[in-house]
Amino acid sequence: MLAGGEEVLGDDVGERHGARLYHGRDCRWKQTGVLAPPHLGVDAPVWYQSGMALIVDINHWLDKDGELPDGPPRLRRNALRILRFIEYGAPLPHLHGRETLIECKRRPGREPCSGWMWVVKQNDDRIQVHCPTCHEVEAVISGWKDTLWAGGPMEPVPMTDD
Repeated sequence: MLAGGEEVLGDDVGERHGARLYHGRDCRWKQTGVLAPPHLGVDAPVWYQSGMALIVDINHWLDKDGELPDGPPRLRRNALRILRFIEYGAPLPHLHGRETLIECKRRPGREPCSGWMWVVKQNDDRIQVHCPTCHEVEAVISGWKDTLWAGGPMEPVPMTDD
């Protein structure tokens, strides 16, 4: 147990729940105590690595139809943030990146970072999300190719006064 009451488990436990080490760092996974919503058919707790990037297969966060779940608000907010990154990064060619209109959520030195997130499509089709201001990698996203958001933002539609 850690000082905050969090249970520390071996890397193999995080691996079984879709979490992986980032850049081969030797570290241990902490259980958050938050469970995935029951309608997702996953009874696994959510795992995180403090000071590390989120490594996520987005399919683990979507419902059985590939839609954004109506589950707990925090899960929905986090999934929606990842889906926005997918919309920005999916249309990019490999090894290209772009700035998004999504703010960095880090607080280096307990002050909010003023940076905008960047997405980069890697050679292995994962989308890396980072902030060039505070130099933090927020997430590395996989499993996005067959999602509704893989085509980027929707095409414009005509709006009429009818």
